[in-house]
Amino acid sequence: MNTTNSMVALSWIRKLIPVLFVGWFVSCASQPKTTNSSSIEDVVVSKIGKSFLLTENENKTFVLYQQKPEGDHAAKNYKYLVIRKSDNVIMISGSYQLGYVKWVSNKAIEVLSLPSVIEQDEAKFKKVIIVDRESN
Repeated sequence: MNTTNSMVALSWIRKLIPVLFVGWFVSCASQPKTTNSSSIEDVVVSKIGKSFLLTENENKTFVLYQQKPEGDHAAKNYKYLVIRKSDNVIMISGSYQLGYVKWVSNKAIEVLSLPSVIEQDEAKFKKVIIVDRESN
């Protein structure tokens, strides 16, 4: 092989390496990341703490995780998450104080969060959140 052919080959290799690297990187990054049940529990613990309650919706497609109320309920915000079971995606997260979070339908939760002990109508502080807007 003469010097000219070597230079051309080297030039092609230098151009090809970045293309191969980008292709490899994109293929690795685009693969779906599966999580097992223990990693979901790790996510829940990291987001809302070790002490939590879980409740499935009626058709068992979503799970509502919420911090277990402990101690002085009035002095703490309690966190919650809704996770879709089919792919372990967090659909909703939030918090409430002096209230609750519960399922009101297969696709909606109700959150009551009161700013303090009050004598007003608590309906002003309730909200219904649709969990899954995509399916009917």
